Amino acid sequence: MLLGFCFFLIFSFVGLYGQKKLTNYFTAWIISELEKKVAGEIDIGNLGFRFPNLLRLGEVKVKGKDFSFFAYRAILQWDWRYFFASSSEKAFNLLLEEVDISTSVTFPLDLSLLSSLPPGEIRIKKLKLSQFSGEEINLEKDREGKLSFEILLPSGKIKGVLKEKEALSFDFSLVQNDLPLEGEVYWNMKDNKVEGKTSSPRSLNFKSILSFTPEHIIFSSLELGSEEKTEPLFRGEGKMSNDFSSWEGKGEIWVGEEKYSLGIGINKNSSSSPFLGEFSIQGEEINVNSKVSFLEDGVLIFHIKPGATLKGVTIKEKIEATASWQGGKIEITIPTTTVELDMLSGLKGEGNLRGIINGEGREWGGHLTWEGQYLQMGDFSINDPQIDIEMEKDGKMVLQGEGGWGGGKITLSGKVLSEHLFLQGNFQRIEIKQLMQGTDFLLRGWVSGEWKREEDGLIFLSLQEGEVSWKDWQLGTIEKGEVEFSPDSLIIRDLSLQQKEGAISGDLEKREENWEGEIEIKNYPISYSGKEGNIELLLNGNVVAKDKDLFLSLFSSSWKIGEKEGQELSLVGKVEEGKLAIEDFSCDWGSGHLFLQGRVDPYQEVNLQGEIKNLEIPSYQGIKGDLEKVILSLSGPWKEVKFLLEGAGKNFFWQDEPWGDYFHLLLRGETSLPQRGEVLSLADYLDPRFLEEGIIEVKGINLESLLKETSPYPVSGTTDIVINLDTQKSLWFFQSRGLSFTMQDFNFQGEVEGSYNGKSLIVDKLHLQESTGGIEVEGELKWEERMLSGELKGKVDRSFSFPYGTLQLKGEANVALSSKEGKPYWQGEVRGEGEIWREGKKYAYFNGVQGTIKGYEIQLEKGNLHTAGLNWVVAGAISRETSEIRLSGEGTLDIPEKDNIGLSRMESNVVVKVSDGKINLQGEAKIFDGWGDFTKSDSAKAYSSLLPQLEEKLQNLPLSLELTLYTGNKMEIKTRFLDLGIEGKLVIGIEDGKISGEGKLEVVEGSYNLVGVEIPLTGYITFSPLYGLNPRINLYGEKEMESYHIFLEATGPVDSYKITLKSEPFLSEEEILSLLFLGEEDAYLSLNNLNWRPLLWKIGQLLLGDKFSPKGGFWDGIDIKFLSSENYGFYGVRWEQGIGKNCFIGYTQDLSGEKNSSWDFKINFDKEWSLKMEGDAAGEMNWMLEFNTKF
Repeated sequence: MLLGFCFFLIFSFVGLYGQKKLTNYFTAWIISELEKKVAGEIDIGNLGFRFPNLLRLGEVKVKGKDFSFFAYRAILQWDWRYFFASSSEKAFNLLLEEVDISTSVTFPLDLSLLSSLPPGEIRIKKLKLSQFSGEEINLEKDREGKLSFEILLPSGKIKGVLKEKEALSFDFSLVQNDLPLEGEVYWNMKDNKVEGKTSSPRSLNFKSILSFTPEHIIFSSLELGSEEKTEPLFRGEGKMSNDFSSWEGKGEIWVGEEKYSLGIGINKNSSSSPFLGEFSIQGEEINVNSKVSFLEDGVLIFHIKPGATLKGVTIKEKIEATASWQGGKIEITIPTTTVELDMLSGLKGEGNLRGIINGEGREWGGHLTWEGQYLQMGDFSINDPQIDIEMEKDGKMVLQGEGGWGGGKITLSGKVLSEHLFLQGNFQRIEIKQLMQGTDFLLRGWVSGEWKREEDGLIFLSLQEGEVSWKDWQLGTIEKGEVEFSPDSLIIRDLSLQQKEGAISGDLEKREENWEGEIEIKNYPISYSGKEGNIELLLNGNVVAKDKDLFLSLFSSSWKIGEKEGQELSLVGKVEEGKLAIEDFSCDWGSGHLFLQGRVDPYQEVNLQGEIKNLEIPSYQGIKGDLEKVILSLSGPWKEVKFLLEGAGKNFFWQDEPWGDYFHLLLRGETSLPQRGEVLSLADYLDPRFLEEGIIEVKGINLESLLKETSPYPVSGTTDIVINLDTQKSLWFFQSRGLSFTMQDFNFQGEVEGSYNGKSLIVDKLHLQESTGGIEVEGELKWEERMLSGELKGKVDRSFSFPYGTLQLKGEANVALSSKEGKPYWQGEVRGEGEIWREGKKYAYFNGVQGTIKGYEIQLEKGNLHTAGLNWVVAGAISRETSEIRLSGEGTLDIPEKDNIGLSRMESNVVVKVSDGKINLQGEAKIFDGWGDFTKSDSAKAYSSLLPQLEEKLQNLPLSLELTLYTGNKMEIKTRFLDLGIEGKLVIGIEDGKISGEGKLEVVEGSYNLVGVEIPLTGYITFSPLYGLNPRINLYGEKEMESYHIFLEATGPVDSYKITLKSEPFLSEEEILSLLFLGEEDAYLSLNNLNWRPLLWKIGQLLLGDKFSPKGGFWDGIDIKFLSSENYGFYGVRWEQGIGKNCFIGYTQDLSGEKNSSWDFKINFDKEWSLKMEGDAAGEMNWMLEFNTKF
């Protein structure tokens, strides 16, 4: 009744007062009370009230000191019963939509507002609070003050209970990028202890103590553990900013059984990514510093700094690894980066690593690729490895790859499980020297087979095939064998080498520096090619290794070294700590025998004695000979060894040349043996400073071999030399006996004396005299450090014959001898003069010749040569192989036995080269005022016969010529009919005895004389290699006579050219000749009426000059000749009379009655011209003018 009465009063009050006024009143009152509560301002956009208990608010804004609040809509409904009867569990229901709260209040939030609320339920749709946002939040407070809440997020939900100032507990089930995160948390607010656990993605327990500052939430005594282990996985501390924008932490983290220091920091940076952070892990096997970028869509980028290490993997450069989540799976991508390995499993290396690691829950896998520069496993090293690594879910890693090893190829496969490494594979053509590193065995070759690496690091090789050699000696092929590597041992088991029918087998083991084992040798053929020649043995025996010693017991029933062969070669001895103790080394051949015994400690001490009998030295370093007996002894420290060497032999050859018929040698003294890498010759042991006694005697020394490299010319001859040691002066003194030799065609005799001090060989006296006395040589020489030096003087005054005459030479030379680039080098000067004679006549002479000697060459610096009226300046170089002499000069050129040619002056430059016995002349000459008069000779016949004669003389001469002739001015040439002035250039060549010419001579002035008629000429003369020296002429002339223009043309070879006559207007050749000879073109038709006697007399005088002088009358001394039947039946008598030497007249009387009587007249003007006339009884007359000529 009371409750009903109260409602009646309220309804009456609302009715009397008015609903609107009541709403405004209550709104103002609520706002006022709320503003007092929150100490801020409240603004409501719109408000609605529905009686009796529903209030609607729109766009509610609250602004306080430390926060702001906005709600798009708020609906409040309350239960009046709770306020009056206290019989209701809930006092109100509040719905808030699209709430945005911004606050700077530190965590935990001030919950006094919630604590002052009566029991009820608050539902918020779409809440945004600083960094937090939720889809829906449900809060429910009961009468005991306990606040239950449920938060629905896009990624899951959080559900819990809050007891003010007592405890906060909640469960969470979230999925972030398909990664489930589930667990529960309990916070005791009285002591600020927080503890909880996660069930996904991994079961973990955690606990900590919270404290609060104005800026941060502090996590102290933070521990993270696993259900499987009692020890925590992490222990440390951290802090978080109140706005959740940054986290920091540090502590200790356990990886397996190892403990590391962990540091981590995360900051919100909206400009580049949602979060940025960095972390570091430091410990014995892990040392990583990295920055982290938290991108959207669950992607993390780890910026790992260079130098980071992880379980023996060192990162050499900065990398960016990416981690992403999708569907509850994690994928970590490692880009290509250079890393260095140094792992406890014995793996070392350097190379590039890349790959992907996948994880889902506790199961992890992935694929990595390693491309390295090398991979080291103890003494086992792989070059350029390429390895694929498969990470399986059970934690096992499977390896598969290949690489290079010892010059060959190796493959590998294996696994890593719980940090234990197992590997195996095969290898192909691995160099044996790679296997034998760290040993003293200088073996070479290759092997192939299989290998494996055990967990303890031991490496086993199973040899299946291969080849083994020592230096250039092929030891054989590998049939089988096993090799075991470990850090402190090398074990070789069941090794078998095969060579033809022979075998080497055995076991060896090396631990530290000691060897144990035995090698057995059976019928093993040895064939080795070296500088000493081929070595062939059929070896049997064994080699036993014990500690650091080797016991040798070897023998061969036959042996062959080079061309020498024998029987029964044996070696018994021991190698002890590097020292060789020879109990017996011997071998036999024919009637010869070698025996050695003693001890050798290389480079420390030696004690050897031995004997050789009846040994024909095989070609050893160019030395051959017959040793009858040699005794040798060496004893003492290596650097102060006492030695004795005594032997005698015959037929001594050096470099396949006879060097002595007999030799005897005795050397006794103290010296140092060769050091490591040093080579000493016999000359090094001839140093008088190291000798107490020494005698060397060589008979029949072959000077040709001795002086082959020193003398510029071949030498033949022999001599004997005796060399004695003067221990007081520490010098070897030597002298020659019966020195006689031949050089070229000269025979020399003389003597040589000198000394040798162990380093330098000095010739104090050298005197040589040529048998005729015309050549003399003397001087001094020195040989030191394989260098020859000295001075020689020579004189010459004698004649020398050569194929073209005799050379009378007089001169002298001074020469210094040295060594240049290991070869003799001559240097000096020569001076001389001489004459060249042939058939009792002096053809040339030279004087003032001076030159220098360099090597095997004489360089002529100045001199004069005079020959044939020419004076030449001489320069050039003369050597054994090639010579080149340059001649330049001028003169009148006297031509012997030639009075019809000449010149006033000639200038010339000629180079004469001599090589391989051939002479080559090149040059040019210029002729001034040259002339030739051939009017009194048969020039054509002389020229035709001259060429064959010259070529016949040149046929056997090793001569080639290329001479260019120039005319300095006009050159005059005359024949009986030609008078020419020519200019031009002509190249005359001689090759293989053939003469040729090439060039062109222009006729600048000339004429042709035709029986008193002179015709001017022009033209040219050409020379060509096709013509030899028989050129072609092309001459042209013309002359006006009467009303005719006469043309003359002469063409063809010079010894048989053709003359053609033409005219304008046209005349026949008979008419042209009649015009030229008789003055009229048709005068030849009237010859019957001519008075022949005065005409013939005139022609004869014109052509013959004084030669035409007939004695007496025509008929003085007539000869009567009776003709024979050879005249074809004609019988008669003939009178003939000569008129001088060139005219003939005759008359023939016919006796047969046929009226064939006739008279005739003939004039031979010259060999070219003749005139014949004939008349018969009837008065008929015939005549013929004949012309034959050659240029």
